[in-house]
Amino acid sequence: MLIRKLTKYDAEDYRKIRLEALYKNPESFGTTYHEEAIKTIEQFRNRIPVDNNNFILGCYEDIKLIGIVVFQQQSRIKLRHKAYISSMYVQQEYRGKAIGKLLVNEVI
Repeated sequence: MLIRKLTKYDAEDYRKIRLEALYKNPESFGTTYHEEAIKTIEQFRNRIPVDNNNFILGCYEDIKLIGIVVFQQQSRIKLRHKAYISSMYVQQEYRGKAIGKLLVNEVI
């Protein structure tokens, strides 16, 4: 298993797992599969942050992206001490194998 920050080059992998997450677990997200499915690969590419205070971690098994988690830090001066973890998803066949725990520990 390899956990790393996603880059703009990972947009296709990110789109695939994001749509899977929305389709299979719609109750866990604030948007719907149908809203996201119409977005272009370029729109997904632009949603992948490129700084150290906001990023998406991906867990790979070989070359397959099997889990994601999003980290977002507040940018306003008085709120920079706050950050959020969101949009976490692990593919069903990999659940129960501590992938989620690995992702959260890596964020921390």
